[in-house]
Amino acid sequence: MKLQEELVEIEERIQAARRSYNAAVKELKDKKEMFPTNIIANMMNLGEHNMFEASQESRENVSTKF
Repeated sequence: MKLQEELVEIEERIQAARRSYNAAVKELKDKKEMFPTNIIANMMNLGEHNMFEASQESRENVSTKF
Protein backbone atom coordinates (compact mmCIF):
# COMPACT_ATOMS: atom_id res chain seq x y z
CA MET A 1 0.00 0.00 0.00
CA LYS A 2 2.85 2.37 0.83
CA LEU A 3 4.36 1.88 -2.64
CA GLN A 4 1.02 2.59 -4.27
CA GLU A 5 0.63 5.79 -2.24
CA GLU A 6 4.12 6.91 -3.21
CA LEU A 7 3.45 6.20 -6.89
CA VAL A 8 0.28 8.30 -6.72
CA GLU A 9 2.21 11.13 -5.05
CA ILE A 10 4.93 10.98 -7.71
CA GLU A 11 2.34 11.08 -10.49
CA GLU A 12 0.69 14.11 -8.87
CA ARG A 13 4.05 15.91 -8.73
CA ILE A 14 4.69 15.10 -12.40
CA GLN A 15 1.25 16.43 -13.34
CA ALA A 16 1.87 19.62 -11.36
CA ALA A 17 5.25 20.13 -13.05
CA ARG A 18 3.69 19.52 -16.47
CA ARG A 19 0.93 22.07 -15.77
CA SER A 20 3.49 24.58 -14.54
CA TYR A 21 5.69 24.10 -17.62
CA ASN A 22 2.75 24.41 -20.02
CA ALA A 23 1.54 27.54 -18.22
CA ALA A 24 5.00 29.11 -18.53
CA VAL A 25 5.18 28.24 -22.24
CA LYS A 26 1.72 29.76 -22.81
CA GLU A 27 2.66 32.90 -20.89
CA LEU A 28 5.88 33.27 -22.89
CA LYS A 29 3.99 32.82 -26.15
CA ASP A 30 1.42 35.43 -25.10
CA LYS A 31 4.13 37.88 -24.07
CA LYS A 32 5.95 37.41 -27.39
CA GLU A 33 2.77 38.44 -29.22
CA MET A 34 1.95 41.57 -27.16
CA PHE A 35 3.35 45.06 -27.49
CA PRO A 36 5.94 46.12 -26.23
CA THR A 37 7.32 42.76 -25.09
CA ASN A 38 7.17 41.47 -28.68
CA ILE A 39 9.84 44.02 -29.64
CA ILE A 40 12.19 42.78 -26.92
CA ALA A 41 11.47 39.14 -27.79
CA ASN A 42 12.31 39.79 -31.45
CA MET A 43 15.54 41.57 -30.51
CA MET A 44 16.53 38.60 -28.33
CA ASN A 45 15.63 36.07 -31.06
CA LEU A 46 13.60 33.99 -28.62
CA GLY A 47 12.72 30.66 -30.18
CA GLU A 48 9.48 28.73 -30.07
CA HIS A 49 8.76 26.35 -27.22
CA ASN A 50 6.28 23.51 -27.51
CA MET A 51 3.76 22.48 -24.91
CA PHE A 52 4.61 19.24 -23.16
CA GLU A 53 2.68 16.27 -24.48
CA ALA A 54 3.50 12.77 -23.27
CA SER A 55 3.67 10.03 -25.88
CA GLN A 56 1.22 7.15 -25.67
CA GLU A 57 4.07 4.81 -24.76
CA SER A 58 5.11 6.92 -21.78
CA ARG A 59 1.50 7.04 -20.53
CA GLU A 60 1.39 3.31 -19.97
CA ASN A 61 1.56 1.98 -16.42
CA VAL A 62 5.03 1.36 -15.04
CA SER A 63 5.88 -2.14 -13.91
CA THR A 64 6.70 -2.30 -10.22
CA LYS A 65 7.81 -5.92 -10.20
CA PHE A 66 11.32 -6.61 -8.96
